[in-house]
Amino acid sequence: MLDYKITPINKSDAYKINKALLKELKDRKLLKNVLMHIKKGIAIKLEYDGEIAGFCLALEFQTHFSLSYYYIYSEHRRKMGSFFFFSHCLSKMKNKPIFVQKNKNYEMYRRYFRNTSEDEIIQFKGLREDMQWAELLKQ
Repeated sequence: MLDYKITPINKSDAYKINKALLKELKDRKLLKNVLMHIKKGIAIKLEYDGEIAGFCLALEFQTHFSLSYYYIYSEHRRKMGSFFFFSHCLSKMKNKPIFVQKNKNYEMYRRYFRNTSEDEIIQFKGLREDMQWAELLKQ
């Protein structure tokens, strides 16, 4: 974990984050959304050797958090540093429910979410007490 560093996202990081997200999402307003999260929301990055290894962008509302973008670059996935980053991000959002829009990885992580009345919106219910998340780190 010592090689990883968790820091706030700077405005200068926006283009690099936008480029990573554009591979997954086709949204013309993406850069504008990223900048808005940096200015008004929770904007945290995981760094490895001075480069962005992952990031978390969320917005706080009166009743909940919206986890808009959470991304770990593939070479850093399933590493202990990415788990600590995930835990750190969750600690920033611990006092209210966390809602997420379903994405292509939903089936892999579905056990950590519950459905809501809106089809594409799910609520994070936490890591299971039986430590099944630890199996993801081993893969």
